[in-house]
Amino acid sequence: MFETARVKELAARKRLLVAESEVNRRLLAVELARLQPAVAQAEKAAGIGRAVSPLLLTIAAVAGGFLLTKGNSLKGLGAKALVGWQLFKRLKPLWDRWRAGKGEAEQTDRQDGEPAKAPAESA
Repeated sequence: MFETARVKELAARKRLLVAESEVNRRLLAVELARLQPAVAQAEKAAGIGRAVSPLLLTIAAVAGGFLLTKGNSLKGLGAKALVGWQLFKRLKPLWDRWRAGKGEAEQTDRQDGEPAKAPAESA
């Protein structure tokens, strides 16, 4: 008798938990739908930031290098050229990585959303 009452109690608790889980699933779906526009806007802003960031970094570094050197004499121009060359050497790898990432994104877009395959994978 005691076991039957306990089993009925556990079955009722199970039904309650299942119903509560369903309510939570639906609330989660509503919250997710409500957040989708904000997530899409944030992804768009991040994409623009990633595209513009290397360009702004390069411009700022070059402008800073030219502003730090003074004079219009040959010595001043030589110093500016040296600073420019040093900045170029430091920023070139960053620029190359950015361009490579942009190229991979373009390949992915051209393949209808499928990730680009490496040469070893396509063989």
